[in-house]
Amino acid sequence: MSAPASLPSSVLDTSGLPTKAAISAWQESVSVMFDVRPRQTSDDAFHARVEAFMVGQLALGACSSNAQSFDRSRRRIERDDLDHIVLQFYMRGSCGRRDGSADEKTNPGDLWISDLAMPLATGVTDFDNVNLVVPRRLLAPQLKMPEGHHMSILPGVPLWM
Repeated sequence: MSAPASLPSSVLDTSGLPTKAAISAWQESVSVMFDVRPRQTSDDAFHARVEAFMVGQLALGACSSNAQSFDRSRRRIERDDLDHIVLQFYMRGSCGRRDGSADEKTNPGDLWISDLAMPLATGVTDFDNVNLVVPRRLLAPQLKMPEGHHMSILPGVPLWM
């Protein structure tokens, strides 16, 4: 993925870093929105790559990484005051709740929705996804129940079709 020179962009690729340094760089990178914990032993290699672009008020990114847990606590929500919806299209791997309330997980082709104004506890397998971060004020008027989509899945078309 490569953006025109006029789009602000950033790339994080932990290839070649020792595991502890790779995890630290990844955690620092995503700490704007989430607390993350890789699910692996200390001997396992960790890799993360994210390429992100700002398109007006939207953030668009392609991400690939190992299995891990993502969290947003009430404390973090109060501290960062982000009022955005994150739409994650999973091309490989899966994402699901860790709170025990549902066994649903995404499949390749599905869309996972996160409301950054609400607590979150999810787990992902090794994955590739495309993320779109949209300010609530832009997306909410297009939805019947803007507050009713947090941690929900919109089933997609299988990628092999």
